[in-house]
Amino acid sequence: MGISTNTNEAVYVDNTSISKSGGTTSFTYKIGNDLINANAECERNRWHSVNKNTEEDYGWNSPQSQATQSIMNHVCKP
Repeated sequence: MGISTNTNEAVYVDNTSISKSGGTTSFTYKIGNDLINANAECERNRWHSVNKNTEEDYGWNSPQSQATQSIMNHVCKP
């Protein structure tokens, strides 16, 4: 998907993890060595994420880089 401007690490989405239900899109992405589970609210252009390995809750986020906006564009496409 690109490079995170916050961490300067590559960002990838696991395409097999993308699942849509109601108004939420669930997916898993990777930044560096961290696997992140996320639930996106596409209409609001935001997602809630939790580190899959440490269970750290990252809360709600909005795109802060082209890489994260690309993730939203990708997982939210019809």
